[in-house]
Amino acid sequence: MYAFDHERGKRRRARLRDKLVIASNKAADAVSITAGDLRNHASGLYASIASESGPASDNKLIARARSKLGALSRIQVRLK
Repeated sequence: MYAFDHERGKRRRARLRDKLVIASNKAADAVSITAGDLRNHASGLYASIASESGPASDNKLIARARSKLGALSRIQVRLK
């Protein structure tokens, strides 16, 4: 009834259309963000599964230890 009003119906239809467009854009953005999150989680899961293929080599363990020690030394330098 309000949409077909002769005096204000055009304005009401335009406002309804605008609200529907905004809602549609928000829904599309939400779907896009969710798809990206799922893609990132899946690649992280794949990487964690692939990295657990067996014991790490000595070189890999040394690199991990150096990385951890380097991070700690940077933190300690910042605290002083």
